[in-house]
Parts: sequence; C-alpha cells; structure tokens
Amino acid sequence: MKRLALLVGVLAIAAGAQANLLENGSFDTGDGTGWTEWDSGEEWGGPFSYHYQDFPCEYCDSIYSLFMSCDWGSFGAYQIIDVVPGFEVVLSGYVLAFDYTANWYELLLFDGVVDGYVIDHFTTDDDIMAKWDSWGGYLGYPTAQWEYGEGSRVATSDKMTVAIKAGGNGVGAEGWYDCLDATQPGVPEPGTMLLLGTALLGMAGLTRRIR
Repeated sequence: MKRLALLVGVLAIAAGAQANLLENGSFDTGDGTGWTEWDSGEEWGGPFSYHYQDFPCEYCDSIYSLFMSCDWGSFGAYQIIDVVPGFEVVLSGYVLAFDYTANWYELLLFDGVVDGYVIDHFTTDDDIMAKWDSWGGYLGYPTAQWEYGEGSRVATSDKMTVAIKAGGNGVGAEGWYDCLDATQPGVPEPGTMLLLGTALLGMAGLTRRIR
C-alpha cells in the first residue's frame, strides 16, 4: 500500500507539470524569435518600434522583456501555437504600460489561426484574456507597474493564436510585455503519458503479486 500511495503521489506531481506552448514567451533570446510583428500601417499610425531590453519583470524568472512604442496607432505581435481541441488553454503574462489618456494594452487568445489584420480589426471580447486601458477596462488603467493578467478559453481546433496588442488613439503608446505563458492544464505531456503507462504496468504487476 505504501508503494501504491507513493506511485499516486508521483503521478499527481507529473500530471501537474505543464510546459509553455509559446516559443520565446519571455523574449529571452533577445529578439523576436517565434513572434510575428504587425501594425495598423502608415494610414493609421506609426512609427512602430520593438525593442528587446534588459528590463525583466521582477515577478518571474526572465532576462529580457519586449518594449513596444509608437506615436499613435495599433500594433503588436502574434504567434500560432499547437493545441489539443476540446481542452481549455490558459494564457497569462505581465504588462507594464503607460496611460496617455487614450491607450490600450492587451493579451489575446484567438481560437484558430488569424493574422495581424484580424487582430487589429476584429478582436472580440472572447479573444481578450487581459486588458488595461485608459477607460479602466477589464483589469483597470495602465499603472506604469508590472501587472499580471490571465484568461482562458476552450480550443475547437488544433491551432490557436496568441497575440499582444497595444495602441493609442491620437496619442503615443509605451509598454513592456514579459513572461507570456500558454498552457493546457488538462492535457498530459508526453513524458507524463509515458510515466502513466509505466505506472499502470507497475500497478498490474503489484496486483498480481497481491493476489
């Protein structure tokens, strides 16, 4: 019975471990590896800049963060991730941003594959996992301090799009993003599945010996 209890404990720990589905979620490569930048274009905004700085969030294990700024307009970056349909995907991250009276800073999770044009023009409430803006939306106003945001939705296909978005309507926008994390807590990792299989074989052998 002691061996069985130990086995159950090991499996519980393994099942709780979840890998980040994002590549370079903390921008610690010092560049935009894994991410695709997008913006609203010269007809509505700019210039848009992306800088990977030695200014990590103090609340997580990180080396760099992404600083985005513009004189006005809407812009950001996105990444397509592989997911398992039917399971919840959790997106979290930290944002440090400034409020210049007409700003927004968002963490977004789209069901399926989208591009910058969709992110810019067709974001819905279901897509917004966390948001800070000049109107106090969702998580309140930008505070110029590291703020944590988290949200989730269920995947209906094998792909989802993670995006970060910032902007200013006639004003500048400045914000840092760091420690972005996307997981599917209900889906065992391959290593966990192997451990489960080994455990089941071990339990079968233990049952035979008990009999």
